[in-house]
Amino acid sequence: MKKRTNSSSAVCRETLPAISTVLLKSLSFGLVLCLSVATPISVAAQKISYKTCMELSQNINMQLPLRINRDVLGTTTYCSNMKGVPSLNYHYETSFVDIDRGEKKRKTQTFCTDKELRFLLQHLNSVVLHYFSSSGVKIGEIEISTKNCAR
Repeated sequence: MKKRTNSSSAVCRETLPAISTVLLKSLSFGLVLCLSVATPISVAAQKISYKTCMELSQNINMQLPLRINRDVLGTTTYCSNMKGVPSLNYHYETSFVDIDRGEKKRKTQTFCTDKELRFLLQHLNSVVLHYFSSSGVKIGEIEISTKNCAR
């Protein structure tokens, strides 16, 4: 069992040292996350490396599994790098039998309007939310990128 820490900023300093460390919140999990970038925030968005994405994922995974609500359990995260820039993938276990049409709209709106989550999107290729039944059957997925955000 991995030990949780009370100070998320301490975790950020310990696991992701860099020129600047930005604390991010993930509304999807209700966690405070660390994203380390090598440029100041005021500079145009620079995509993070796969290694940094993996460090971010490992930091999140230290806090999982986490019950999101009565129907959803956050189980793990990982990074994929199929398009040259990493995507952060979240896995959820849910009691739903399918993902309703409004869910993609709600998740996209959350990631596009929340300042910290939008910042996260700007530094990744995408965020992918994967939904599975408790027996492991894939129910669906939602992929969100800055392309989905209205300008």
